[in-house]
Amino acid sequence: MSTEDQEKELQQRRAMLLHASRDMAFEQMSAGARMVPFAAGVNPDGEIKFFRFAELDTEVPLTEIYADTQKRLSGAAKEGVLLASTTVAVVEDAELEGDFETAVSVHVEEPGFSRMVLAPYRIDPGEEEGGKGKLVQGEMIAFDVAPIVFAA
Repeated sequence: MSTEDQEKELQQRRAMLLHASRDMAFEQMSAGARMVPFAAGVNPDGEIKFFRFAELDTEVPLTEIYADTQKRLSGAAKEGVLLASTTVAVVEDAELEGDFETAVSVHVEEPGFSRMVLAPYRIDPGEEEGGKGKLVQGEMIAFDVAPIVFAA
């Protein structure tokens, strides 16, 4: 396989992992579940597995759960059972564009690659009294960040 083909394969894996993680977060919220940080990882067989290391009703601060999740993933990466990962949480940021103040953050990592992707969203009220709200998604925003799970 050429270097170009390998890079395309890695890009496809990253995109698939990103979208699966973002979609899982939105599915949980649509089901009315509390959004507790979780992770996804690609194992050596190429399968995506999801992990949550805290119960939905936990009283542990979400920032601690996020850090613990990354620490556990880092251990799996060092053992070689994890080829790529995402760590997922909800963040609030008043500087997001387009009437968005909340986003799903997805930290995508693999050896030599670390990027944070924000998927802004809002929930518009239902049209009828007591009606279900509508999830509105904004444009994803990506930027390079320091690796945590695959830090050298």
